[in-house]
Amino acid sequence: FGATMLLTSIMGAIGFYTKLCWRVGLLLSAYTAVLIAFFYTFIIIALLGAKDTYFNYLKENKSVLYLDDDEIAILQQILPFFYIALASLAAIETVRFFALRKLRGELVRSDAASMRISARLAEPLIGDEQV
Repeated sequence: FGATMLLTSIMGAIGFYTKLCWRVGLLLSAYTAVLIAFFYTFIIIALLGAKDTYFNYLKENKSVLYLDDDEIAILQQILPFFYIALASLAAIETVRFFALRKLRGELVRSDAASMRISARLAEPLIGDEQV
């Protein structure tokens, strides 16, 4: 998961700072944001659907995980905080998706306009005769 986050950051930076391949790096970074948002949503649904399963696992393996009953109880109490944090992260990824798509569209239009202006400036002016 961390490698995916690093890769999308690198691709987004490359897509923002270079004109390579019509800024595909921004597009790939945007669509990866959707996958990450779905991942966060999946975790929320999994925790909501079977939170007893996870806490039973923690209680059964507490010695291996170096936990005691008080720490497990604290985790159960702060579970709503995890829901809020994961929902916030999913919302941020969704906003990132829309922002990067819009940014890419504007940058591609700007690149095309720059190329048209450069091509027009390279044309000879009327009345200029080439020898």
